[in-house]
Amino acid sequence: MSTIKGFVQNERIEIRENNGRSVCNFDICVSEGAQYKDTEGNYKPRTGWRALFVKVEMWGQKDKVQPMVEKLKKGSLVAVTGDLGMKSHEYNGQTYTNVSMMAYKVEPLVKG
Repeated sequence: MSTIKGFVQNERIEIRENNGRSVCNFDICVSEGAQYKDTEGNYKPRTGWRALFVKVEMWGQKDKVQPMVEKLKKGSLVAVTGDLGMKSHEYNGQTYTNVSMMAYKVEPLVKG
């Protein structure tokens, strides 16, 4: 189990019903940030800024999933705890692989 922090990428997050359970899917962007602290404690600009997009899937009872989804807005910072994995799919004859997370817990965080 891992916990990652990132920014919500979706304008709208929908909850779908599946066999009596609710599921929501959304994407987060995990980045290294624009600065780093050197060995002397000074902040320096990062030259190779990188980002990783993670597809998050969360299952549960609607009364538990709904309040969590209502707190998520595009650009909001969240901590997601769950199992990381890779998912592949084909599109137009090419195979694409995404980093995914089956979430057990999603917590909105305050920027700052």
